[in-house]
Amino acid sequence: MLLDELMRLTAEIKTDWPSGGGSIRSGDVGHAELWRKVRRRDLLSDSVRIFTAMAVESFLNFYGVVRLGQTPFDSFIERLSQPKKVQALLKICHGIDTNQSLAITRTVTKIAERRNDLVHPKAKEVVVEISEAHKDADATPIPDAAIEAVQDMSTFYQQWTSLVPESEFLLPDEEQIDSLTNLVVSARSCLSST
Repeated sequence: MLLDELMRLTAEIKTDWPSGGGSIRSGDVGHAELWRKVRRRDLLSDSVRIFTAMAVESFLNFYGVVRLGQTPFDSFIERLSQPKKVQALLKICHGIDTNQSLAITRTVTKIAERRNDLVHPKAKEVVVEISEAHKDADATPIPDAAIEAVQDMSTFYQQWTSLVPESEFLLPDEEQIDSLTNLVVSARSCLSST
C-alpha cells in the first residue's frame, strides 16, 4: 500500500515540478505544497524500505522460535546478523549449507544493509560546496530504492520457499507474492514511462 501511494505521489510531484527542473527549498514562496509532497514522498520511501526489512526479519525470528523454541533461539540465533541468521536456521533446521543458501544470503544482506542505512546512519563529513561531479553516484533515487526493497522482500520469500517448501504455509501465499511482484513490475513501468 505504501509503495502504491509512493508511486502516485511521485507522479504528482513530477507533474507539479517547476519548469526548468531546478531545486526547491522548504521556505520557497509558492512551493509549500510541493515541498510537503516531496517530504511525504521521502517518508513513504523510507517507510517501505524499513517495513520490508522488518517483514523479513520478523519471519526469520518467528521461524526460529517455532523450529527451535524460544530459549535456544534467543540464546544462539536471535542476535546474529540477518545473513548469519538465515544461514544458521537453514543449516540447523534443514541441513542446508552455505553454498546452497548463497542467493538467499545475498538477498537478505541487501535487505539488511538498506535498513541499516536508515536506522543506523553513519556520520559523514559534509563538503560545503557540492558540485554535480561530487554527488554520490551509487545513490539509488526515490522511488527506485523502495521498489528494490519490495522486490528483494518478494525474492526472499520465493527463495526461502524454494529451499524449505514445507515452510510455505508460514509465508505470504503465492498469490500475495505474485501481487508484490506485479506491483514492482507496474511501478517500474510507471517510472520508465515518465
